[in-house]
Amino acid sequence: MATVGTLMALPALLVAGAAAVWAVRLVRGSGGVPAAAAARAADVERSLSVSAERAARLGGAMADKAKGPRAVLDEETYDFGDLLVGGRGSHEFVVRNAGDAPLRLIKGDTTCRCTALDLAQGRLQPGESCRVRLEWEATEPTPRFRHGAVLLTNDPLRRQLRLVVTGRVLSALSASPGELIFTDVPAGSSRVQRLLLFSQTAEQLDVLDISCTLPELSWELLSADPAALRAASARSAALLLLTMAAPDARRRFAGTLYIRVRLVNGSQMSEERLLELPVAGNVRNPISVYGAGWDPDGRLRLGNLLRGRGARHTLFVSAPSAAHFEVRRVSVAELKASVRLLPGSGQDACRYAVDIEIPPDTPPLDCMGEQEAIVELATGVDLQPTLLLRIQFCVLD
Repeated sequence: MATVGTLMALPALLVAGAAAVWAVRLVRGSGGVPAAAAARAADVERSLSVSAERAARLGGAMADKAKGPRAVLDEETYDFGDLLVGGRGSHEFVVRNAGDAPLRLIKGDTTCRCTALDLAQGRLQPGESCRVRLEWEATEPTPRFRHGAVLLTNDPLRRQLRLVVTGRVLSALSASPGELIFTDVPAGSSRVQRLLLFSQTAEQLDVLDISCTLPELSWELLSADPAALRAASARSAALLLLTMAAPDARRRFAGTLYIRVRLVNGSQMSEERLLELPVAGNVRNPISVYGAGWDPDGRLRLGNLLRGRGARHTLFVSAPSAAHFEVRRVSVAELKASVRLLPGSGQDACRYAVDIEIPPDTPPLDCMGEQEAIVELATGVDLQPTLLLRIQFCVLD
């Protein structure tokens, strides 16, 4: 086995060998060596001599660089195989100091919060080694888990040591998508969405019971096709076809879907699990209200008003051309409301203005929170025959 000194001397030996070969080629020429050729040979020899000296100095410098701390990892990557979501793992990496000076180790960054580095010893003498413990947690299913940590060293040739763990994180029970969002469900109609239930560990998945806090949600249980199983890297799966009917008189809705399943592995190993999925969305009504102070929750917030000053406010309503608005009811006698058709309404749609007035002589009045005032409008639209305008204000003395 070649020593470090022998390796460092190689450049000088190669230069000397080249000079020898060049000299042999000159001597083998017939009829002697002409003076010009001899002079060129002398120049080449001097040049090679200088190169040999430079190579010797370079070899010495490289020999000096070989001294000092040297960080060596027995392994840089560890494959933990398969791990279930929520599981934890750990592995010890071995770091050695193969140099002739003390090696310092400092904990650096980790690739994510799911990994932690435990460094028991921060200084290694020449020839010593230590174990570095890397811990990780499987927080979500993935076919390619790859995370790790960094050790900082004083090795001039290896300032960082990267410790990496890889593997697959499997889910015993998952759903895709993880939440059910029904956007712009038309009033009087419905939206349909597919939900895949799958297991990457169980041989069989049986749906036992389904319930939802939203009565407008219905479902149909179907068989999942093989392509869906392959896409989810699943061993078993079931498909739900979900239909969300537009809730009456609600612009936004939210609830929870509960699915109880049985996971089967072999003839005698089974367990039941409950999956909870959030359900949310909004209804796209044929009538829309907009204007300053109007919020998406369907309220006009006027805030605090001083007695004797009063207030006027206008909201705008867009509706189908067949609509015909009129004020049906005002819950607070002091509040005045009127409706007028705006110019520019056409065959496809019409626009109305709703004028809200709080007269200056209104006595102190609290219409905030649960005591809010309500203006009820008849619309003439079958899908939304009534429009409620909730108005919050407070008249101060």
